[in-house]
Amino acid sequence: MPVLVTTRRRRDHEVDGVHYTFVDEAAFDRMVDEHGLLESAAIRHHRYGTPRRPVEDWLAAGEPVLLSIDPRGAELVSLAFPDARTVLLLAPTDQVTAGDGVAGAIINHAAGRAADELVGLLGSSFLTPARPPRGG
Repeated sequence: MPVLVTTRRRRDHEVDGVHYTFVDEAAFDRMVDEHGLLESAAIRHHRYGTPRRPVEDWLAAGEPVLLSIDPRGAELVSLAFPDARTVLLLAPTDQVTAGDGVAGAIINHAAGRAADELVGLLGSSFLTPARPPRGG
């Protein structure tokens, strides 16, 4: 998965370039203007985007790519890469987000497992809820 770009402030536990690439509004605007992002979205008061270059590099090398994006972002990626296969993973509940402590860790763990399992399933599109693994 590529490291997403965001305009929000880095939290104490986050590492720039690992968790996100943190940029200011002007840098984000330049990335949009220069087509450096495959997709971008405003979420609450911040902007997020998927950098184009690493995705293009992985695809050129024949590597599968997993993106953590919303349905609108998936549509934009499909326009850029018409052969893209899409899979929509839903959280087990609308009440939980990836930033909600233990519940978020469970969702992130489930998403990581799903990413591993999807490598062999990229030829199909389907809808599945992300669920924590049984027994832990």
